[in-house]
Amino acid sequence: MKYVILDLDGTILDDNKRIFPEFLEVLPEIKRRHRIIVVSGRAKISVEKYIREMDIEENFVSFEGAYVVWKGKVIFKKPFDGETSRFIEEKFGNFALVKFYENSVEPNDKFREDFLPYLQRWGADVLGKEGDIYKFVLALRGSEIKGKLPGTVFVYKRNVDIFYDVAPYITKAEGLRILMDFVGINPKECIAFGDSYNDIGVFEICGFSVAVPWAVEELKKRASIIARPWDDEVMGVLRE
Repeated sequence: MKYVILDLDGTILDDNKRIFPEFLEVLPEIKRRHRIIVVSGRAKISVEKYIREMDIEENFVSFEGAYVVWKGKVIFKKPFDGETSRFIEEKFGNFALVKFYENSVEPNDKFREDFLPYLQRWGADVLGKEGDIYKFVLALRGSEIKGKLPGTVFVYKRNVDIFYDVAPYITKAEGLRILMDFVGINPKECIAFGDSYNDIGVFEICGFSVAVPWAVEELKKRASIIARPWDDEVMGVLRE
């Protein structure tokens, strides 16, 4: 048995944030042969939604590495400390900003006005304040944020919309490493799938890596192969 390290957005999710039907066709075979670990920048509630849809074990890394779960139990969590949270809110609160809690999200008025559809695309269907903050997202249109953001920052551009995903000084790769160490997983037994910059560290950890054809060039350079997750070449590797 190998471990399939599975990214969500841009990898197995289409532009409408639905799982590609082609992947759902090969998923039963993958599940029979291997254990799947979802590693995503998405919020916990959103990752859990797709895990239920795939009917797999609750093994995942979310919030860009800040929240790690194995067999449904939390083995690591790293929220923002209060001082850093206050700094982000005070310095960047005039931008469209959303705070991600463990089980809910809290967008400010500007985010609600300009970017609310993105909340639905992220699966953030639970609104309201609750507990520690595990991630911030800042968004704007037409220009970039000036000034340094505290934390680990991943920048995504969708047409004129620019999103800054801010994690509490951690990455997906670090979260995955914590999970591997906890379980005793050999990285060489892991096959990683991804599409973007925040998957680079994950690829560097794993023994085999698959970049989707539409992935960023920096990730493709680090991939063992470039293919869609359901392609025959990938399934051949998974059947070895």
